[in-house]
Amino acid sequence: PLRRGPRRHFAPRPRPFASRKDVKLLVQEALRRDLIADARVYIVLFSFMFRARDELFPLQRDGRSSAEPHSHVVVASNRVEVFLCHRKNAPRGDSVSRECVCSRSSLCGSCALAALVAAHRGRDRDPRSPLLGPAWLSGAERRLKDLCVAAGISPLSWHGFRRGGASEMLKSGHTLAQILVAGGW
Repeated sequence: PLRRGPRRHFAPRPRPFASRKDVKLLVQEALRRDLIADARVYIVLFSFMFRARDELFPLQRDGRSSAEPHSHVVVASNRVEVFLCHRKNAPRGDSVSRECVCSRSSLCGSCALAALVAAHRGRDRDPRSPLLGPAWLSGAERRLKDLCVAAGISPLSWHGFRRGGASEMLKSGHTLAQILVAGGW
């Protein structure tokens, strides 16, 4: 048969994701620059697989009494549980919890989120206000790009941490069902 026009192949563009090694390098570089909140955010995004803009950035310490409740964080001795009032695939809300893995990994999302909550409480901020305030958010994307360059890794998007966390779970032998539940899919 006669073919007309150039044959086109549309392959999806590979999307970078954060590996465990990439997150460690980012955290080291952030800590070297004294960007402690940034380092904690990268660990939390990777281990909790939050959607950054919709779930982590507006996260509230205790938003239950807020006019527009978003979330509530409960910190226990070896676990952190986050109750989200709305989630993309769970419009009536969802809870996400992670155990402390400090004994097995240097990237403990539970402890990183607990530290963000403690810092928020320590600054005596309203429990209904976001853990990460507007001052932190204003330069967060630029700092992420700068840190990626300094750490020598390919530039990451916020969603790259979510993809990376899911990929890491797959590599470590978790089932597809466990990954879907962990990421809120």
